[in-house]
Amino acid sequence: MKFTTDIDKGTALRRHKVIGKLSKNKLLESLGKLYTAPDFQPDMDVLWDLREADLSVFSTVDIELVRDFVGARWGTGGSSRAALVVSRDVDFGLSRMFEMLLESHTTSKVQVFRDMDEALEWLGS
Repeated sequence: MKFTTDIDKGTALRRHKVIGKLSKNKLLESLGKLYTAPDFQPDMDVLWDLREADLSVFSTVDIELVRDFVGARWGTGGSSRAALVVSRDVDFGLSRMFEMLLESHTTSKVQVFRDMDEALEWLGS
C-alpha cells in the first residue's frame, strides 16, 4: 500500500492518496503520524483519493475502530468536511458506511463521491 499526504496551508485542505490494498493497521499507523505532525490542524477539510485503493479487507469492526480513532482527532471544531473519492462499487459501499458512522459521532460532514471534480466542488462550497 502507498499512502501519501499533501497539506495546502493556503486553502487549509489536506489531500490523501491511497494506492493498493488498504488495511486498518496501516491506515491507523499513517493517520497517527499525520495527527502528530506540526502542520496538522484538526479542523482542516480533507480529500481522500481512494480511486486506486482496495478497501475490501475492511470489516464493520475495522470501520468502527477507524471511526473512533478519526473522530477523536479530526473535526473537533465541527466545521470540517471530508470528501472520499472511490471508483469501485464495493469501496463506495464501505465508504458510505464510514460516512454514516463518522457523522453519527462528530458534527463534521463526510460525503462519498465517484467523481474528483464533484468532490472538489463540494469541498470548495
